[in-house]
Amino acid sequence: DGIYGSAMEFSLRAYQARIGLPVTGQFNLETLAALELLPGAHTPVFAPRRRVVRPRPEWEPPVRGEWIRP
Repeated sequence: DGIYGSAMEFSLRAYQARIGLPVTGQFNLETLAALELLPGAHTPVFAPRRRVVRPRPEWEPPVRGEWIRP
């Protein structure tokens, strides 16, 4: 929800522990740098994946023949 509360602090602590930062539960400079959220930091631009549309194969009638044995 974007509001700093107990859930956000828990998530920050987990993130900091996972990447080896001091676990504070706060948005300190080290955490912001690791998240690439410092002013002037390069944030990657994600382009949406292009959906590849393959043409459908031409419809073929089923094989004619006897499927049931007498």
